[in-house]
Amino acid sequence: MSLKPHLRPLVGAFLFGIAASGCPSTPIVPGDEILGTFTINATTLTDSCGFSEVPDGGFTFSTILSRKKDTGQSYLTLSGYARDAGFDGQTLTSFNAAARTFSACNCSNQTTVEEIIEIVLLSRSQNAALQGQCPPLSLLFDGGIPAPDASRGILAPSLQSYGFDAIHACGRLTDKVLPDSPCQCSACALTYSLDSDGGP
Repeated sequence: MSLKPHLRPLVGAFLFGIAASGCPSTPIVPGDEILGTFTINATTLTDSCGFSEVPDGGFTFSTILSRKKDTGQSYLTLSGYARDAGFDGQTLTSFNAAARTFSACNCSNQTTVEEIIEIVLLSRSQNAALQGQCPPLSLLFDGGIPAPDASRGILAPSLQSYGFDAIHACGRLTDKVLPDSPCQCSACALTYSLDSDGGP
């Protein structure tokens, strides 16, 4: 789902916490190993905010996941801006917080948006075992991913001769909105399921 042009800057800043204006012409991706480059469809699961600035149904974004081989420090790069992340070998998690303004809050103060993006990477063999589908979100982080099993030919995401073996991304995005006084809106949250294009 593509965003309407007039929503792009605000929605990108709201969801991804990009404080600077504009985007670098050539994204700088930190680290020395690319874990994957994905176009991800975010589908709305819950929305207790109802802000007009947020598109109905969801949106699509592109991201590059990377890390430093020697330290394991990981990154999630969105619109040319890198966020710190943690990666346990299967799931990459990134937290960010930023101040944003919403018309429904009717105040001069900005509200704080806290965001967590959790992306589960699937290897070719794991993806094949799941028939190219993301597990239900209720199982994604609780036993829904095929565990590595050499006897079944199932391998975890890892570096191979052709690059890092991660061809499908599934996950969850959670945004918590925390208004400052005297804003006329209450704390609320939005959650999205994440599924990358191209999972064969």
